[in-house]
Formats: sequence, C-alpha cells, structure tokens
Amino acid sequence: MDEEYRNRKYVIIAIKKLRSATTLEITNQINEDIKHYNNNLEKRIESEYGYNDKILSPGDKKKYFNKERRKYIALRTVQRAVRALNRLGILYKRGKQYSLSPNASKEMRYFSDDFAIPAVSSVTWFPIKTVEQSLEELIVRYGVFIAFVFIEATRSIITKQPADNIDKKKLFNSWLHNALPIREMFDFFFKLYRGKDNSSDTELSEKTIEKLTRILDRKYPEIYKQLVESKLATIDEKKSVIEDKMSQLEIEKSIRLSTKRIKPGESRRVYIGRSTLTFTFNPPVPKDWYSQLEAE
Repeated sequence: MDEEYRNRKYVIIAIKKLRSATTLEITNQINEDIKHYNNNLEKRIESEYGYNDKILSPGDKKKYFNKERRKYIALRTVQRAVRALNRLGILYKRGKQYSLSPNASKEMRYFSDDFAIPAVSSVTWFPIKTVEQSLEELIVRYGVFIAFVFIEATRSIITKQPADNIDKKKLFNSWLHNALPIREMFDFFFKLYRGKDNSSDTELSEKTIEKLTRILDRKYPEIYKQLVESKLATIDEKKSVIEDKMSQLEIEKSIRLSTKRIKPGESRRVYIGRSTLTFTFNPPVPKDWYSQLEAE
C-alpha cells in the first residue's frame, strides 16, 4: 500500500470513528490510533509471531520494531488526503466539518479490517456433531465466505467524480488482502481438528490428516483428484527448490511452535492492526469429539 492511499484510508477510518470532524480533529484521531499501535507493537508481534530472544537477537528485534513502527502524520498531509477524498465524493463537507458521504458509508471495502475478523467469527459458529459433518459444513461456510468477498470486490466504486483506475485498483487490492484473514481461518480449522494430546500449533497427526483427506476424496472426488495431481506435479518439479528451503521452513516451524495454544472455550487478547480483539475458540464440541478424531 503506497503512502498516499494509506493516508486516505487513515482519514476514512478516523472519520468513521468521529462521525463528523475538522481536519485537525481527524489528524489528532489518526495520531492517537498510531500511538496506540506503537505502544502495543511488542505485544502484537509476540501474539502474531510468537517469537522470543532465542529466535531473534535483541538487535534483530529492534530492527523489526523500527520497521513495523508507524510514523505520526502531519496536519497538511491529512488536508491533502481530505481534499482528494472530497473531490471523489467520498467525504461530505459542511462548514469546516467533514463526514462520510452516503455512498462511502455503504462502501464496506474501505473498512476491510473491521469486517474480516467478526465475519470469520460469525461464519465459524455452527453446531458440531461429527468430524465428517463439521468438515463438510466448514467447506460450505468458507466457500460462501470467499465467494461473498469476491463478489463485493467486483462492485463499482460510486463517486461524485470518476475514480481513476489507480484508486480502483488500490481499493480492490486492499479489500482482497485484508477481507480474507487466512491465518484466523486456518486457526479455527486447526484447533477444531488438532486433537487432545497434540502439542503442535501447526501440525495435525497423520491419523487425523488421513481421516480428513478420506472425507474429501469421498465427498468431492473430482476436485480432490485435481488437487492431488497438482500437488504431485509441483513436488516433482520443485523437489530441488524444496530441499534448498528446508532450513527456512525449520525456522518458521520453531516460530509457530512458540505461540500459545487456545483450547476450546479459552480466549486471549489478539492485536490486529490498530484494534485489540478477544479471539475465542467458541463452538462447543461433542463430548466424544476427541474420540472421533482418534477413531479409525
């Protein structure tokens, strides 16, 4: 995301919070959000990546923080962004106050960060009865979720003046990048099928993997066959590349293993962007759930 588009997005998010504000009030809100982000940077990085001093040296850690830390924004930078958004009809001006126009208020793609996590939490709330039923349900729900995001991505941008192709492309890319929180989607999948005695944060047991793949093969034979053929073709062509990357994969595995586990019913604070969220693995599983995972 380039600096100009990022600043415009900062302005839109700030006005959404304030409802109506002057450029000075918008600037203060943006910088307050940046201050909150920077103050919680270490906790956010540890929550997302789970690294410690054994994996990153203090020097590397400082460099990483400096790279991720956000810079405060100047009033004149906000004024430029506000003028551009006002010309496009995204903002409405009354006196010295700016607010979101009716069209922008309905344009959810500007607020992809606010949409993604609540949407996944809603989609993954369903009755869990058996391994097979839950996997089928998850496939349908994730499929509908992805289709919904794709459909929303294709909508026209309604503005007072025609938006140029660059603005359209940036909004499109930002929406696709942020509206599908792949890690959170994977986390739900993994925690559902991890099993009772599995200490890994990324690896399922071979027995569980075999059980899940059998379900895919039985329920969706054509699609599963195509994916397996693609996998085999990729492994054959990229064998030497895979061998060269083993050390990097081992490093990534160590990072993932250092993250804390969340069991069914537990919750923890998760820092995502400028927001602090409580992520909970909520859906109750049947009493014989772990027995189902272990059964042949």
